Amino acid sequence: MTQKRDIAAKIFFAKPEHFADLYNGACFEGDQVLKLEDLAPLDSAQECLPVGQDFRKKALRRNRDLIKMTALGANFLILACENQEHVHYAMVVRNMLYDAMNYTDQVQQLKQKYKLSGDYGNSDEFLSGMKKQDKLLPVFTLVVYYGAKPWDGSLDLHSMLDIPEEMEIFRQYLPNYKIHVLDVKRIDHLEYFQTDLREVFGIIKYADNNNLMKAHVKKHHDRYSRLIRETIEIIFILLGENEKMSEIIEQAQADNKEEYDMCKAFDDMRSEGRMEGEELFAKLTLNLINDNRTVELKKAVTDKGSRENLYQEYCLV
Repeated sequence: MTQKRDIAAKIFFAKPEHFADLYNGACFEGDQVLKLEDLAPLDSAQECLPVGQDFRKKALRRNRDLIKMTALGANFLILACENQEHVHYAMVVRNMLYDAMNYTDQVQQLKQKYKLSGDYGNSDEFLSGMKKQDKLLPVFTLVVYYGAKPWDGSLDLHSMLDIPEEMEIFRQYLPNYKIHVLDVKRIDHLEYFQTDLREVFGIIKYADNNNLMKAHVKKHHDRYSRLIRETIEIIFILLGENEKMSEIIEQAQADNKEEYDMCKAFDDMRSEGRMEGEELFAKLTLNLINDNRTVELKKAVTDKGSRENLYQEYCLV
């Protein structure tokens, strides 16, 4: 993601109500399993000192997009979120490293605790840095993907491994690691999300189809006509429509309103888009007629790919 979009997404999802809603909608079909009051922020910077082949410790540092700890009854769980605008074909390995670093950090904290208390346990426990009865907090990472094309990257480590047929028997002994991807443009049940995250995901889902966008906003007019400022901002930042965002906010401030109407804004954007599209195609048509390229003109009318190529050829986009 661009730096501005990345920062805006992190700020928006970091809010406890949005973070809890993200997981409840993506993992639990809208059931309110996670409570926002049970969430506690954690340091997104993860560091560890693994020992290399030369027996020297080498500093390793990675930054999570978002990471929090939550209480589920008497137990705790560490939840992380990674935002992706493009498919990351090494996401399995990347997430596996992030999670492993977090588990390593938990072991280091236990080791430090016993060092301070002087309670090292037996020799095996001393060498391990943790005692036999110690348990680590589970770590779960959710990948939130906003890309236009469906996620076609691997979802587990085994699918990334080059295992020839004659070695297939070893697959059962190879540890696997799975990732979980929320493909926003292909969410089937937006109603699983209870906060204004539903509106944000709804706009991203239908952003590439004006007719579906119009139908979606019209169907949910009561929600889109009274959004708060931070929701307006994240929607238009993710859409890349910063100018339109400023217009809506300025108009609401002039009218002394605390809520913002997205419905009229989308109507204006669609009208502007239609006008710009008509002007663009008119210029292309004139160029093709002047160059006596009627065959390409007929094809451009029905084939979007050909039309886009011709726009670029004539430097119209």
